[in-house]
Amino acid sequence: MKAKSAEINRSSLGTRQQCASCSPALPSSAPAAPTMALRLLLPLLLIAATFLIAQVQGIGSSATDCCLKHSRKTIHSGWVKSYRLQGPESGCVLRAVVLTTKKNKKICASPADPAIQKLMQNLDKVKNDRKDKKKGQSPRARGVPKRLKRQRV
Repeated sequence: MKAKSAEINRSSLGTRQQCASCSPALPSSAPAAPTMALRLLLPLLLIAATFLIAQVQGIGSSATDCCLKHSRKTIHSGWVKSYRLQGPESGCVLRAVVLTTKKNKKICASPADPAIQKLMQNLDKVKNDRKDKKKGQSPRARGVPKRLKRQRV
């Protein structure tokens, strides 16, 4: 009796193995499920990691570029159109004056340098002079129609 049941079990296993190997129409869902989950999970993990790295590095935040060292070259005042101050209050470690040239290049300079302090004063003076000049103009001088100017000549 035991021999017959063992033969039946062997024959049924053989049939199952044959059917599983010979019928390609029957999909085996067991091995595909983990690979499908990995295919979905892996891109999500990569996106999450990228987002976290960007947060740590400050990419996409309102932080500005910071100077890491001061330039030692002399800077001609005619090259510079504006400046801004950099320090811990702006999220940077180094205190510096960031000069913007007329060609839109940034140069980092020491705020303690007397030549840079004089350059900043000159830029502030030019900026204030331009504001005063605009305030001093009357709106009529610029707003007079061209026809009236031609008739007066």
